[in-house]
Amino acid sequence: FFLSMQLASDESFVKVSKATHGHVGIDLNTDNFLTDSEGNIVSNPRYYRTIKGKLAKEQRILSRRQQRAKKEHRSLRDSKNYQK
Repeated sequence: FFLSMQLASDESFVKVSKATHGHVGIDLNTDNFLTDSEGNIVSNPRYYRTIKGKLAKEQRILSRRQQRAKKEHRSLRDSKNYQK
């Protein structure tokens, strides 16, 4: 099943802020994710470190599915569990 919706309104859904003509410099580095010229610092989210355990578990499951398909002489393209 597919669902497609279109919303319309006389008022805008997004507030548009006033355009500023000032310039902002952005510095990307390894200590933190970025620093702008106004002194705001955005820390590095470190996504890999937070999901490293889950990634390893999913890779083990995928490896077992691949081994099972190979043992049953099926291509990975036809293996439904591997494709899931």
